[in-house]
Amino acid sequence: MNIKNNHSVISSWATGTAARNHTGSLRTDGNTLWSYNLAIGYTTVTERHGVTRENKDAIDYTAPSGHFMSMTTSSHVGRAKAVADRVVQPS
Repeated sequence: MNIKNNHSVISSWATGTAARNHTGSLRTDGNTLWSYNLAIGYTTVTERHGVTRENKDAIDYTAPSGHFMSMTTSSHVGRAKAVADRVVQPS
């Protein structure tokens, strides 16, 4: 798996490529994005009128959402939200 900086890990998730940062605290298999062992992003596939589209959904684990986990996770989520197609609340 490619070792990258946090920004590049987020970009890898957006493009469907596996990557992790140097500590392993932020990683992706290209479909799911994890901050530590918490999934903070995932990929959904939709089909409409015969066109398949992959959407990236960031899960909002930040203080304003009421689902704060840690400062590091909030930072990871903030970066994910910047490239995501949707931001969703944790279930």
